[in-house]
This record gives sequence, structure tokens and C-alpha cells, in this order.
Amino acid sequence: MHCSRLLHLGSFALLLALASPLQAALSPAHQRLAATMNAGDPDQTILAADALLSQQPQDVTALRAKAIALMEKEQLPEAIALLRQALKLDPDSVACRYYLAEALGTNGDVAESVRLLEEVKLRAPDSEYARRADVVLPELRPMLAEISPFYDTSLGSNMIESPAGAEKRFKAQLRLAMEYDDNVAARASNSPFTGPEASGRVLLGWALDYTPLHQALDSGPLSLGLTLDGYQSWHERQALNDFDVNQNILGAYLDRQGKLDTMPYRARLSGNWEYTEVGNEFFNHAVGFKTLFDLQWKPWAMTSIHYGLDDKDFSDDTATPGTFSRDGTYQTAGVDQYFYLCENRLILGLGYAYRWADTRGSQFETSAHSVNTSVQVSLPWKLTWRGALSYSSEDFTQYTPNPQRLDNAWMVSTSLSRPILNENLSVELSYNYFIADSSVAFAEYQRHIVGLGLRYRY
Repeated sequence: MHCSRLLHLGSFALLLALASPLQAALSPAHQRLAATMNAGDPDQTILAADALLSQQPQDVTALRAKAIALMEKEQLPEAIALLRQALKLDPDSVACRYYLAEALGTNGDVAESVRLLEEVKLRAPDSEYARRADVVLPELRPMLAEISPFYDTSLGSNMIESPAGAEKRFKAQLRLAMEYDDNVAARASNSPFTGPEASGRVLLGWALDYTPLHQALDSGPLSLGLTLDGYQSWHERQALNDFDVNQNILGAYLDRQGKLDTMPYRARLSGNWEYTEVGNEFFNHAVGFKTLFDLQWKPWAMTSIHYGLDDKDFSDDTATPGTFSRDGTYQTAGVDQYFYLCENRLILGLGYAYRWADTRGSQFETSAHSVNTSVQVSLPWKLTWRGALSYSSEDFTQYTPNPQRLDNAWMVSTSLSRPILNENLSVELSYNYFIADSSVAFAEYQRHIVGLGLRYRY
């Protein structure tokens, strides 16, 4: 998608003067370059800029002039590369930032164009560049909603969603919630165990994402990031403190964004190390990796393909590890489809995943299929409603005694959230219902969880 031309080539002399205190302060070589540009011939401008660059290869003004001429000739990738080079040489240049925004917007990279134009307004609010940005931004923002939908993905874990908005070096989320769970231990109704089943609890979740390296390659960026995700739960009833969970996941990822033909994509390779305690005692640790590929094949549709492998080591030492040990590799492969409709006010999701475990103990070797559907609706008064329904069927392939164990589980979840005080802080009311049906009686249960929480996004 192309935006309208923000500046004409003949406007360059005016804006070149705005970059300096006085037009007369320009060097003779730059004055000749400005005169050539005012003549309106991009080919002659390129020749004049090249002549100046042959003497001064890092001349920012000549790089910018050549880039503008290339834009007139619709050679946008070459123009973008020159403007990025110029901005790297002069990071404070409002002019380079403005023209780069124009080139990116015309080339369809609306998100970065909007970000750069907003930076222009912040850096030089009284300049001609800022005035022109005010004219163009109302045109670009609706386009941004069409071609750059908010991908409701996570920073690392599935518990905490990532915020929309411009890319930042550091992103963080905190979630503090109070929940009531009527079946903390997921016990069957005919379980021989006694004691309390229901309890209130407090949850604290965190998701941190830091991008120390960000390199532009061709027309798309390559990023290296570090993540820390986790959560801690504390149950109100002391008898259920053995179910308190403390989990931390440390990860690193390599992200590549670009286009396949005209379709934006994101490819990610990540590695992670996980450590979990249950009841203040070691439960398991895991080392793994994940791959993800997102393809936005329509302005309103995105397909996501993913695969992950974790090598897990559990604390449950047993005298017969060949039968009961859960140590081993756990793998997942799946595909998700998202539809962004009504200017992203309605987001629909469908997904399928296949999971399998190759464990040391035969009793825990499994294969499972799961499907899910989700919906997110933006309502009046800044309310957002989310709902999800999932089903999974898990086969314990080596389970004894016969018949083999087969677990079927359904989960229904819904939430209603709204920003409070500012756009970064929101309050959320949630409800989750689980029901499990199994060929073995002890694995059948029902569970209701109601929660009220605060979420802060930075």
C-alpha cells in the first residue's frame, strides 16, 4: 500500500535552507546541488550528488539529495538504504528522519513511517517538517490499522500478552491478580484424598523483553533479544501451600522481519531455560528451543506456524524409572490462523497443535491433538472482551493396565478488561472452566477459577 507523496523534489531547496540557519551559509557545492534539484531533473540531481559524494563520501546532504531523486524515480529500496546511511551518520537530523519516513510510507512500511514522523514532531515541533507531518499522519494512521494488525502474541509465556505500539528496546509487563480456585489439586470427585480443595490465591506474573541488537538488513530488521518470564502463586489456605508455584523462564531469540513478495513476515528462533518450584521445592527444569514463522498473507489475515522442543528433568526420582520417570523430550508442532476484522476491533483465531512426549518412563509417553478457537472484541468505553474454547485429546500410548489411558479435556475462558488511569494500566475480570474426561477415574475432574487482576504494560 502506498501513501501519497509527502514532498515534491522542487521543495528541497526550501527544506535544505531550513536545515541551516541561513541559505547563504550553504557551501558553493551545496548551493549548486540545490540549484540542480530545483530544476526538477532527478537524473541530473543524482549526477550532481554523486560528484559531491566522490569528494566527500559521508556528506549527509548529498546522500539525502540523491535519495530524494531516487524516490522521484520510484527506486525506493535504494533511497531507503541511502537515508538510513545518512541518519546513521547524523542521528539528530530531522530532515533525514522526515525523508526516510516518506520513503518508507510510500514503500508500504507504514508502521516505521508513522514512528519516524512522530519523532520529527517531538524533535522539531515548530519546523516545516513537523507541519507536514501533521498533514500526513491522519492519512497514515488508518492505513496502519489495515496493514499492521495487532498480533495478540506473548513476550515469552502464554500467560502475559504483549502490547501493541512502536518497537522499543525494552518491554515489560506485570500482572497482579487475586483468584478463587474451587479445585486447586484437580482432584476427581471420587478421589480417596481428603482435605480442602478450594482456596483463594494471589498471582504475580512478569514478562521482560530486552533487544540489545537491532540491525537493518535490506528492507527488514534483524533483532537479537533476551526475555525473562515467570509467575509466582501463593494460596490462602495453608493446607494447599504445597501447590504454590514459582516458575522462571530465561530466553534468547533471533527475529527477522521482511516481506515475501508483498506479504510481511516474521521469523523467530528462540532458546529457553526453565526452572520451576512447587511447594517451595524443586519440581523440574528444562532446556529447549522454539521456531515461529508468521505470514500476513492478507491485510486482515495472518498464519502462524510453530515448533518447539523441550528436554525436561523432573524431581520425581523413582525406583523404577523405566516405568514411572517423566524425564524426557516434549515436542509441539502447530499452526494458528488469525483474522483481523473491522479495523482490528474484531479478532478471530483458530489453531491446531500436535504434542508428543518421549519419556524415560513408559507410563508417560504420550501423543496429543488439540484445537482451539478465540475471539477478541473491542467494545465501547474502551472495554475489551476475550473468549476462548479449546479441546485436547491425549493418548498415554504405553499406559498399563489395559485399556490404554485416554484423556479428553475442555477449557472455556473469558475475560473483560479496561484501561484505568492511563493506557498502560488495565483492570481485568476473568473466568476459566475446565472439565476432564478420562478412561481412568482419578483423572476426571471439573474446575472453576474466577479472577480479578491488574496488568501494567511498558
